[in-house]
Amino acid sequence: MKNKFTLISTRIIAVIIVIFGLFQFLYIGNIDSPNYSPIFHENKTVELVLLLLFTCSSFVIAFGLWKLKKWAFILYILTTLIFQSYMVVNQRWEFNLIIWPIIVMTILTINYKKLQ
Repeated sequence: MKNKFTLISTRIIAVIIVIFGLFQFLYIGNIDSPNYSPIFHENKTVELVLLLLFTCSSFVIAFGLWKLKKWAFILYILTTLIFQSYMVVNQRWEFNLIIWPIIVMTILTINYKKLQ
């Protein structure tokens, strides 16, 4: 039963991360539109580089979680720390930015011993 919980919970998280990554990817296509509002930085080049980095890391993390790998959890923690730190430094941090990572890290911490 516990292994089934690990499999299902990590794969659900992986699917949600892929969906989030797809939204990031779609946002990259709108960077030149008149309705553009920056997420990370006013400079569009910096914004594009950061979006590409976080989008790529999202897909790599999702792949690792789908395969139940410990390195995916560690990469998720590192990506979250970098993202949160960047948002704090640029004074764009909001409390709701930490809710999802806390939920994911709690579930993955519970399942950590079962990851390969």
